[in-house]
Amino acid sequence: MRILICTNAYPPHFMGGAELVAHEQAKLLSIRGHDVAVFAGDIGAQGDRHARIDDRYDGLPVHRIKTVPDDYNPALLNFLHPEVDAHFEEVLGSFRPDVVHFHNLMGLSVKLPIIASAAGVHTICTLHDLWGFCLQNTAIRSDGLPCHDIAQCRSCLPLQRDSNGIAVPMRFRKDFIAFALAHIERFIAPSRYIADRYIAAGLSGTRIAVIPNGIDLERFVPTKRAPGNGVVHIGYAGNFGAHKGVNTLIAAFAALGRRQDIILHLAGEGPEEARYRAQIDALAVTDRVRFHGKLTPAAMPSFYADSDIVVLPSVWDENQPVCLMEAMASGLPTIASNKGGIPELIDHGHNGLLFAAGDTDALATQLLKLVNDPAARMAMGRQGRLRAEPLAQDRQIDIQQALYASLLERPLVPGPPSPERFIGRLRRGTLVKDSATAKGVEDRARYFIPHAWLQDRHMRFSRTHVFTGGVLRMLLRSCGLDTTIRCPDWLYDLGTRLRPQRNGFNARKLAAGKPTR
Repeated sequence: MRILICTNAYPPHFMGGAELVAHEQAKLLSIRGHDVAVFAGDIGAQGDRHARIDDRYDGLPVHRIKTVPDDYNPALLNFLHPEVDAHFEEVLGSFRPDVVHFHNLMGLSVKLPIIASAAGVHTICTLHDLWGFCLQNTAIRSDGLPCHDIAQCRSCLPLQRDSNGIAVPMRFRKDFIAFALAHIERFIAPSRYIADRYIAAGLSGTRIAVIPNGIDLERFVPTKRAPGNGVVHIGYAGNFGAHKGVNTLIAAFAALGRRQDIILHLAGEGPEEARYRAQIDALAVTDRVRFHGKLTPAAMPSFYADSDIVVLPSVWDENQPVCLMEAMASGLPTIASNKGGIPELIDHGHNGLLFAAGDTDALATQLLKLVNDPAARMAMGRQGRLRAEPLAQDRQIDIQQALYASLLERPLVPGPPSPERFIGRLRRGTLVKDSATAKGVEDRARYFIPHAWLQDRHMRFSRTHVFTGGVLRMLLRSCGLDTTIRCPDWLYDLGTRLRPQRNGFNARKLAAGKPTR
């Protein structure tokens, strides 16, 4: 079987949980005799923006696309990059995969599933976080509170802007991503929680298989920890972003008092590191906190071997955290916030402890329980290993291969029409094109703009106009009439010629990968 793994980042320059899962799966599939290649964004690569660099990593061919921070910035057009699409089409043509397995795509190009489907290639996608319906990927609002209303993205970011500075309505982003996901045949959700969130966001549950990520039980093994009253090492490994809640861990650690028998180890990097260091200085615990920087995958077993407790204080709804899997496989007790898919891994009081996210006192209480009870640490660590054993990598790859095979056994189901003919959905849920397109005159095709988009951006001389009088609009709606009216062709053409849009938005050209000016 020829399998193309596709992800927005990849080792060695970026090693988050999703990227590590993608890499481990690629390696195992290759070991099992499949022909595997990788197409990935690479923010650490050399060269011009969106240049393609072909190399090998751990024996696998990797087609890297040079990305920059702006590619991942949600305030910019981070979901659609025509240059990346062109590289992907070339790789599809040369590698000719049977299956493309997508992972996170934001920052690379969400159009890739559409291209794969159009090329007659079967598609599957692992849902690592909430990028499919949340511009922040975490469902955390700008005020730091959890978001449960996916219709309110404008409260975080009213508009995105393309490379020319043209404002792009948030509704276009949401509709285009939904359109792209409609071209993916099956989805893998590593947790029941993440599956339910996507179903609530509109994804069909029949297309989602809940398959937890696997863990390498030979690389992460328990080490002997004899009960005693020596120094207790508390470890955190992960991103230093606000969504990970490390500030809560630092505050809870300080709340344990000036005990010299407890050391906190922080491994990772990210935008909040300076704030964490300032917080540690302010709380006067600098002498008992160790920063380890970003650790390579090869260094992680040693990090766990030197730890007694592993903490994950996330404030966002985690999926299936890699660090918890690795810690449990290493025979360590874990303490984590009661968020997202975490309770699916931790049975409170049995193989670890849970606490309310952001609650410093609650985390301090749970830390104190394990710090003062070596026997409980050992017992929970043993149960953690038992919890991880059914999730061995080989077993998970068996399930994944069976899913690939099931796709190949049935004919490819084409997705909706190509993006060059896509704009969005009217309020009644129908895709609409005008009479010129219906006659096959593609170069003259013009499109309706969904009424709801007008709430995000005023568009002059667009195909759709809205009565602005509030009283008149209410009267028409009370009579069951739509307040949206269609501008006649001749008036639309006349208006465009007389008053061209200097700051307008052409969704058709944007979706087709053409300049919007």
